[in-house]
Formats: sequence, structure tokens, C-alpha cells
Amino acid sequence: MAETTDNSSLANTPDPQPENPAGELFETKNTELTNPNPEPDNMEVHHHAHAHGKKNFKTYLWEFVMLFLAVFCGFLAEYYLEHRIEKERGKQFIESFYEDLKKDTARISFYTDYDQEKINGFGNLGNCYDNIMKDQHNASCMLDLIKYSSINRPFMRTDRTLKQLANAGGYRLLKKADADSILSYDEEFNNFQDFQSTVFQDVQNTLRNTINLLVNFKANEQMFTPQPGKPLGTGNFTIQAITAPIFFSNDKNLLNRYFNELQLYQRVTYNHIRMLQNIKNKQARLIIYFKSKYDLE
Repeated sequence: MAETTDNSSLANTPDPQPENPAGELFETKNTELTNPNPEPDNMEVHHHAHAHGKKNFKTYLWEFVMLFLAVFCGFLAEYYLEHRIEKERGKQFIESFYEDLKKDTARISFYTDYDQEKINGFGNLGNCYDNIMKDQHNASCMLDLIKYSSINRPFMRTDRTLKQLANAGGYRLLKKADADSILSYDEEFNNFQDFQSTVFQDVQNTLRNTINLLVNFKANEQMFTPQPGKPLGTGNFTIQAITAPIFFSNDKNLLNRYFNELQLYQRVTYNHIRMLQNIKNKQARLIIYFKSKYDLE
């Protein structure tokens, strides 16, 4: 009987409660849902100084100095490159002008020789005048005078480099001494060219007009007709022996005028030779100058 009572008591005894009540369990689950990956308490937190710190005056100053140096160095590099390119271009102008001078000195001798031949052809001018004034039919001496006074040959320099220097502002690329020497030569040649286009050409035109009034057409035709196989003389023609009378007019005043114009033509031609020689001497000095200074060939 007593044994039964004990079993009944055990059966009616309530089960012991779990250590975590339902409320606490619910709180734990809510906490886990809210922060599913909790960080450990000892996790290190890194802070970036530049994100929170402020730049001081020295930092700004240093950045400005670095930026200024970068810009300044770029400017110096560009300036050096440009200066080097301009220096090379200036030397190319000098070399080109040097080659032009060599060509001109070789050509200019032909023109001085041509003019000197004309001067020599006037050596009998006075005697020819005397003979014709006595007898106009004795005019064979006129052939040489007509031949050597028919055509002028003005000298034209090679000016390709000078045009480039003037039109492209190339003189600023040259050293002052070089630019001054070229400009001095250019000025002297321009004066010479003015002489050629005015005095030298005018006296030729005047003489040509007078001889057209004086000389017989038939004689003129025979004198200036080239013959096959014959060498070309002064003025690209060879004066042949003529059968027609030389003079169309018997006007002694016109004949006197013609000889006066021949004498003037002779003087002007002589001045042309002298100016050509001066130009050639100037060219020769410039060739020596640039050859020595820039070691040119």
C-alpha cells in the first residue's frame, strides 16, 4: 500500500521547468535575427587620418611648389626645344644663302666678260666718227659699233633664300652679325639692280631708237640674219658682210647724236662692269665669312 502511494506521488509531480523560459528564448531569437553576424568585441576599427584630418598651410604650400615646378620645367623644356629648332632653321638659311652666293660668283664672271667685250668693241669709236663724217659710204667700221651696242644683259642674282628670309621673317632666326652682313649685301645689290633697270636700260633703249632712224632696213636685215653653222656672237647673232648701204638718212645731226649716245653707252657699260665687280667682291667676302664661321664646304 505504501508502495502504491509513492508511485502515485511521482506521477502527479510536475516536470521541472527549463533553465531558459519562453520569453528569454524569444528575446534571444530576436537578437539573433537583428544582428545575424555580430562582430567580436575585440575587433579593431581603422580610421583614415586624411578622411577626418585637415590640411595645414605647409601642405598647401608644398603642393603649390610642386605644381609650379612641374609647369615651369615643362615651359623650360618647350622653350629649349623651340630654341633648338629655330637655331637649326637659321643654320639652314645660312647654308642655302651660301650656296646661292657660290652660284652667283660663278655666273657673274660671264656678265663682266660680256661687257668688257663690248667696251673693247668701242675702241675705234673716234676714228669711225671721223671717217663717216668725211664719207658716209665709208661706214664699214659701223658694223662692230652696232654689234656691241645692240643688247644689254642685266645680271640677276639667285634670290630664293633672300625671299624666304624676308617673307618668312627668317632674319630673326639669324645671329645679329650674320643678319647684318646679309642685309648689307641685299641693300648693295638692290642699288645695283636699280641702276640696271633705269640708267643701264634707258641708255640701251635710247640708242636703239636712234639707230632705227639711222640704219637702212636692208642693211639691218643682212646684219642680223643668223646663218646655219655660224657661231652665235654677242647678242646671240653674228653680223655678216652686207651689200646694202648702212645709212638710210644723210642727216649729220642724227649721225652725231648717234655717236654721242654710243659714247654714253660706253661709259654706262663701264660703270656696269665696275658695279658687277663690286658685287662679286662682296659675294666673295661673304663666302669666306660663312665658310669659316660655320665650317661650310
